[in-house]
Amino acid sequence: MSLRRIAATVVLGLCSSFTVAMSATTPASAETVLFFDDFNGTSIDTTKWVPGLHQWGGANNGVVPENLSVRTVDDNGTNISVLRAQANGNQYTGSIRGVKSTDASYPIGDPARYTRQSTGQLTGGLVWTKNRFGAGRYEVRMKNLPQPGGCSCIWNYYEPGGSDYTEIDIEMPANGTASRSDWSRWAGLNSYTGPDDAHATYQNVDLGFNNNDGNFHTYRWDWYDGTNGAKRIEYYVDGVLRATQTATIPVSAAQLWVGNWPASWSGNFNYATQYQYIDWVKISTLGGGGSDTQAPTAPTGLTSTGRTSTSIDLAWNASTDNVGVTGYDVYQGSTKLTSVTGTTATVSGLTPNTAYTLTVRAHDAANNTSAASNAVTVTTDASGGGTNKVVNGDFEGATLSPWNCVGTTAKIAGQGVGGSAAVRLTPTQSTTARCQQTVSGLTPGQTYTLKGQLHGDGSNYIYLGQTVNGVTTERGGNLASYTAVTVPSFTAPASGTVTIYVSAWRQQTGATFADNVTLS
Repeated sequence: MSLRRIAATVVLGLCSSFTVAMSATTPASAETVLFFDDFNGTSIDTTKWVPGLHQWGGANNGVVPENLSVRTVDDNGTNISVLRAQANGNQYTGSIRGVKSTDASYPIGDPARYTRQSTGQLTGGLVWTKNRFGAGRYEVRMKNLPQPGGCSCIWNYYEPGGSDYTEIDIEMPANGTASRSDWSRWAGLNSYTGPDDAHATYQNVDLGFNNNDGNFHTYRWDWYDGTNGAKRIEYYVDGVLRATQTATIPVSAAQLWVGNWPASWSGNFNYATQYQYIDWVKISTLGGGGSDTQAPTAPTGLTSTGRTSTSIDLAWNASTDNVGVTGYDVYQGSTKLTSVTGTTATVSGLTPNTAYTLTVRAHDAANNTSAASNAVTVTTDASGGGTNKVVNGDFEGATLSPWNCVGTTAKIAGQGVGGSAAVRLTPTQSTTARCQQTVSGLTPGQTYTLKGQLHGDGSNYIYLGQTVNGVTTERGGNLASYTAVTVPSFTAPASGTVTIYVSAWRQQTGATFADNVTLS
């Protein structure tokens, strides 16, 4: 299983018993604080939090309330009150005992659902809010676990039924390297609108510093569900915007979860005890919303800055707004072609040798939309399609070169799509099978799309992905037969270089296959 697939499995069914019974909290007026706790007391405030008791799949003994306590710690010379979430590794010999979920007829968190174990090894500690909260700003200041083995994480979760599962999360450490040996600089910034990878967006971001550097950091997401601005999720670390997602945006109010759990993919557990410290948690509304009725000014100076046979590059002058412009939409007539947050855009997926008349409109957080800009008419180039930049993407070469492979991988005849060969990736419980390729010579500013054929035999998971400017995006799943997979398009960076890969993550066994990988 991949990190993302495990993350989805972790929360499926975690809190259905609580969420069904609790009413959603309706956001108040702009900039209103809906929830705040700085743990400035002697114990957990159970009017706000549920001390976590649960266990889910894999070789772990769950999360237990005994691993939670309110403590005073030093923060650069200042004593602060924190929620301490304890993680116990393979060397733990103390009195805490873990749990296994053995009777699902009882609700999540009910002690009758669980069987206590003879050890407290491989246990973590987390809390979840008693109430659900809707779109808005979610912030947590915390110090992550200092060692591998245990995932420090923040997520919100909603699943009263099963088909309407949603989630937003920030995970540290997250998968960052092909060998999955060092995740300390990476964060997984993910969102889900359904219980499978087809309804999920994963972004794995190199933060530029170690998550386990011994310092407190502030993790935040701004969640716009369409009622408080154009649908998107903006992820921030220490006030710096790290990623923006505009797909798979949840709309249901959800409980917030904070703490750590013994994720098997988070590294080895060669320690007795380590601690995560949570300084404060805040949930608030975002500016804009229904009180803003003034539309932005129309963009001006729209011009075309480039074109290919299937794309057109545009630039324009920024609009102004009484609250703030949050994005721009490019139209052909009344049809929206793409949305961006800056003053440039690449419209892709166009037909060669075809004239397009385009305009741009600005919008703000309250979904007020400006008048259209000036129109420009551009004809795409006559040559059809772009050139595939992947070398040996059909795996018909004598070897797998220039793919750089780790784990158990091989070129296999008789398994291809349209040709004879494909690459076979066979993971094990402890080893990921992965082949990656550095692709250079891309045109900076040009839009490219990664595609491929993947086959996971219906039980094993395989993914096709790309890393662009430190941000990783992938698509795939447990595909029962060869299936065409397309990774969201990206704009080539100034370096003209990106990394692409196919990967079957560890903790599963059996062969998976990939073929016909293209980037054009």
